[in-house]
Amino acid sequence: MVKGTPERTFRPAMCGQMFVGWRIIGRMASRGCVDESNMRWRGVAASKAGQVVDLPLAAMLGVFHGGAVIQLSLCVVSLILHGVVIWQVWAVTVLAIVCSAVIAAWVLWHKSYRIPWWMGVIHLSATVVAMVVQGLFLPRDVQLGNWNVWAPAYAGLTLATLPAWIPSTSLAIAVGAAVAALYVVVVLPGNETLFLSVSMNVVGYLVFVVAAAMLLQVARRLARQVEESHSESVRLAGELKMDRYLFHMHNASGLLARLSRDDIPDAILPALRMQAAREASRLRVAMTSSVDDTSQWWSLGRVISNAISGFGHLPLEINDLLGRHVALPVHQAMAVQMALITVLYNVQFHAKAHEVTIHADDHGGWWEVSVVDDGVGFDPASISYGFGLQHQVLEPLKAEGLSVSIESAPGEGTAVTIRSFPRQ
Repeated sequence: MVKGTPERTFRPAMCGQMFVGWRIIGRMASRGCVDESNMRWRGVAASKAGQVVDLPLAAMLGVFHGGAVIQLSLCVVSLILHGVVIWQVWAVTVLAIVCSAVIAAWVLWHKSYRIPWWMGVIHLSATVVAMVVQGLFLPRDVQLGNWNVWAPAYAGLTLATLPAWIPSTSLAIAVGAAVAALYVVVVLPGNETLFLSVSMNVVGYLVFVVAAAMLLQVARRLARQVEESHSESVRLAGELKMDRYLFHMHNASGLLARLSRDDIPDAILPALRMQAAREASRLRVAMTSSVDDTSQWWSLGRVISNAISGFGHLPLEINDLLGRHVALPVHQAMAVQMALITVLYNVQFHAKAHEVTIHADDHGGWWEVSVVDDGVGFDPASISYGFGLQHQVLEPLKAEGLSVSIESAPGEGTAVTIRSFPRQ
């Protein structure tokens, strides 16, 4: 056999394994893994949010084990060239190739770096058996620095794979320490002069498995936060859609109630019917889509224009020249638009106004838009706001970081003003 250089701590194959191993663990730490529930650790696919974390890890681990298959195949070539005919050595080599090939296929097929516990046990057992067989059947002076003795390098791959099937940090570290101890027992006898090299390899094993286990623990915690954030965003999106649905249902029910009355003036009946048709169209859109536009920003002028659509029969006067250019985030713009529509419905149904003015202004660091009517007004201190003002004006705008003031008095009309807070 051709001997390597025993003085080197790790031969090139092992250095390559350790380098790829550290990259695997680094990726695992930065991207994380998700829930540690028993079902997740039995090869069951992760949620869609978890798959965002799993896919790059699965690809990396698949390439990792695919590379091991190639390296072990080169070891087979080395065994042939050096005339090694010990069947036990050949058997463990083939077993390791099969293990890595199966793991690579599994993680790539399931798009998850998690592997079943039984697969991990077989992989670990193959490493342990390979170490023992090579220590017993190959010469003592080639236990370090020879391609035919590949088991110590393969142990690095095994340690990198432990977190894929052992969710417990302490257990993974214990298993890694046991593998390091086995390495000493197998390699050191007959190589006492290389005690320093063996010790350095053991330290490398321990540092490797501790780092891998600890970083994976942090990664799981980060991944749980990703899933929690995803669940929260889904919940908030559902609440937003329900709020929009209730908004349109409230407006539609008000229109239906008004249309069912016998005392509707003939002059406004066509306008109410057109408004009802427009509201029905809005309701259909709200039930089938989450956002009406993909733009990230809406102008205040656009918000006002959308809000007054369908209220052409009201005596509206629009003064938005000074504020129409103000850009609002789309969800804030939608909240303002729904609030304006609600206020205009209140004017239509209750105010008996002869003039309704919508004014918008940009004050540099903040903006405002107001709806002022000369209707019958009311005493805000003597009433409680209904569903429209409370749930479609005050609460949504407050949630968007905006202030709302409602000023009114009997016989003096009503003024509703929406303001942004000054930018810091």
